[in-house]
Amino acid sequence: MARVLASAPGCQLPIGGVCAASAGTGRLRSRTSIDVACGVIMGQNQCSYEEAFNILATASSHRNIKVRVLAESLLEDLSGGTPSTHFKG
Repeated sequence: MARVLASAPGCQLPIGGVCAASAGTGRLRSRTSIDVACGVIMGQNQCSYEEAFNILATASSHRNIKVRVLAESLLEDLSGGTPSTHFKG
């Protein structure tokens, strides 16, 4: 499987069977917003990361929107806004 992905156009390195060039950057950007939103929830509720993520995921499910979209909307209401990433892609 990794060989097939490595030979795909635009793919530079297979990582765990996934092309790093096509999959990595987008996930890292989404993950940054989710992680920061979880940090905000942790601070507000004095809970663990797992509990904060469950709160975010449950709210996302109830609103029928993606976790990333909910996380970014939560962060837009903060003074610093949605965090930027330093990933090149």
